[in-house]
Amino acid sequence: MSKLILSIPKETQEDETRVALTPKHVRGLTGLFKEIRVQDGAGSRAGFTNGDFRRAGARIVSKLGRLLGGTDIVLQVKRPDPRMEKEHVKLYPEKAAVVGFLDPQVVNTAHLGAYAKFGVTGFSFELMPQTLQTQAMHATAAMSRVTGEVVIAEAAGHFGDLKGKNVLVIGLGNAGLAAVKHAKSLGANVNALSTSTTHKAELETLGITFELLQDERGKTISAADALNLQRNRIAEFLATQVQDVIVCAARRVDPQTTPLLITEDMQTEIIPGTLVYDLTKSSGVGNFEGGEYGEDSTIGNGILFRSKKGYPKAVPEVASPLYAACASKFLRALLAWKPAKERTEAILKTCVTAGGLINPVCTGRVPANQFNTAALLTLHELRERARA
Repeated sequence: MSKLILSIPKETQEDETRVALTPKHVRGLTGLFKEIRVQDGAGSRAGFTNGDFRRAGARIVSKLGRLLGGTDIVLQVKRPDPRMEKEHVKLYPEKAAVVGFLDPQVVNTAHLGAYAKFGVTGFSFELMPQTLQTQAMHATAAMSRVTGEVVIAEAAGHFGDLKGKNVLVIGLGNAGLAAVKHAKSLGANVNALSTSTTHKAELETLGITFELLQDERGKTISAADALNLQRNRIAEFLATQVQDVIVCAARRVDPQTTPLLITEDMQTEIIPGTLVYDLTKSSGVGNFEGGEYGEDSTIGNGILFRSKKGYPKAVPEVASPLYAACASKFLRALLAWKPAKERTEAILKTCVTAGGLINPVCTGRVPANQFNTAALLTLHELRERARA
């Protein structure tokens, strides 16, 4: 039997309501760990009591120091509140592994320096490649799908009903795809715009109108010219059809290059009272010009701009089980003695700190081969401890 201890701290970031594991998923992992600890009240905002966790086999611990003392893996949703993060990280035992959304791609990655300094190995879901092999443990994709559903539910609440309303979704990643499907299920007239035809047949089967944002020419011209093609297509669409709700969800692989698709000049075609959700605003400018990330406002000629910092935490009772399911799959793959090669490679890509080093993807200061060697060694040591 494994001698590893898993700890679930209470989330400390402002307004974070999710919990990293639910009682159901604690029960499913009891055979993988010697002990699973849950901090007092960790699940309260997601609807789970200490008693629920105890009955599932967890040990409830009040003080953070006791929770983390001697632990092998810390599973959380978000990194600790930046104001107390360094003190928090000091409590992690040396060689402990921390799993969660650790913000590895923010402009200031100094917080990762604390993880490296104290010998903590960090695994961040943001860096998980999205493939068929990683689908079940891809927490970022799962939370994006929740986001798409939440904004549509919010829009339905605003209007009282979406039946017969026109909903335009730009971008068909995880969030955009979830948004179009949920809007259609609520009776809306849905139009989806994308640069890819991957989901065209599926959406048209559901009665959703699909439009390609650029033709084959867009693949052979410069990025700037391709962006102008996309803007022109969107402008034509806005000029010919009144929209009640617009969801902007067009991201690129690099979140720092999210395309600006609806400029201020184009917004004259949007009628007053239209709800606009820009799910890409966290990257900076976003798809929609104007409005601030995390703030609701009225802009232009009466456009109702809506933005939240983290839509999934608005529905913790939905988001927590989905996150926990992905995290549980990740932990099993992390500790598997003979996992599929593709899963091990995916796990290594999520590693942000190992052996006192920081992944060069985050800082560019360490040679990739040097970090990869440290990450692989750390992963092997963790799996050895799981077998002991």
